[in-house]
Amino acid sequence: MCTRLDTHIGQILSLLKELNLDDNTILFFAGDNGLSQPPPVADFFNSGAGLRGMKRTMYEGGLRNAFLVRYPGHVPANTVCETPVAFWDFLPTCAELSGGSIPQNVSYDGISMLPILTRQKSIKREPFYWELHEPKPPMQAVRWQDWKVVRNGKDKPIELYDLKTDVGETKDLAAERPDLVKVGENFLNTMRIDDPEWTW
Repeated sequence: MCTRLDTHIGQILSLLKELNLDDNTILFFAGDNGLSQPPPVADFFNSGAGLRGMKRTMYEGGLRNAFLVRYPGHVPANTVCETPVAFWDFLPTCAELSGGSIPQNVSYDGISMLPILTRQKSIKREPFYWELHEPKPPMQAVRWQDWKVVRNGKDKPIELYDLKTDVGETKDLAAERPDLVKVGENFLNTMRIDDPEWTW
């Protein structure tokens, strides 16, 4: 898999260079989910890099992905951006890149990533919300600033983590910060949209 991926990406980059498009093309490369290999494979390769959980969980090991961007002359090379972004930011980013606009009847939650990528500028944004219905029971998570709440089922307690100091989500701070749990619970209850196919 890795060899094939490296080969095909190399072919794309070579073709762009051959067509004299490599300096005027933005490339995005990202995974579609978090860690998918359980121990001992994940442990051997340190695939989770200290993050808790894996695919189909609401912890960082199941939500975080590698995300690489190449845009010569616009995105600084060999830099790391700590500002989180999400897949739902891709549509408004492409709209801005193309000089177009998103139709008014299209509902979307994302923001353009260009100010973040090209100017390393943090942008005020709505909290990140995730909801997953497989495996049962449904799970939810919300991240705002460096705080994150996780609810692993409707009747499960809300967990609270400080990702700035505890990216591995090892210490649940819910008992110590009921004020933040309340903020997170409000997000969990109000950020979702009811749908008959995805009942909570």
